[in-house]
Amino acid sequence: MTVTGLILGLVLSYAGLVRQGSPRAGLAVAALLAAHPWAVMYTRTASVPYALALSAMTAGPVWFAGGVLRKRPLEAAFGLVITSLAIHFSPLAAVAIVACGLFLLFPAHRFMFGQR
Repeated sequence: MTVTGLILGLVLSYAGLVRQGSPRAGLAVAALLAAHPWAVMYTRTASVPYALALSAMTAGPVWFAGGVLRKRPLEAAFGLVITSLAIHFSPLAAVAIVACGLFLLFPAHRFMFGQR
């Protein structure tokens, strides 16, 4: 299950970056996540699904930032849902959720709050 989750996270991260127009960045993130020591170690530990948390904490903010930067609220919401799924696997995922929230504080991103 954790290997499947990691692969899904790789694919979602790659697809999110390709959708933003950065296929090389997508390949770099996918390769880095595939060879990252935590990803390799976490997929070998079946008792805790940390690999799923790592995947969700990588793919979610990619989709969230892409949605915010391209002013697509549904895409940003999709990224936030993926990011919030990670909290079920590891409390460390709160870092990614806070990072998404801080990203919205930039004046150019305030449209997400309904302000102009």
